[in-house]
Amino acid sequence: MHHLLGQIAIDSREPDVARESLRTAIQFYPQHLPSLLDLGDLYLSTGEAERARETLVRAASLAPQDPRP
Repeated sequence: MHHLLGQIAIDSREPDVARESLRTAIQFYPQHLPSLLDLGDLYLSTGEAERARETLVRAASLAPQDPRP
């Protein structure tokens, strides 16, 4: 549910709401790859390069064969 709220907030151009929703989703399910990818992309789009790198490296470690991270 929090992941979906994060996606809606991204689409609505509400990065603060999206960031909080995606972080909450990850707190409940730390291995949720879609939430990690969306959060990493959000960090990139808001100029938070280091946070983006950390989040996307974490996503890549969970799914090393997935080409997305």
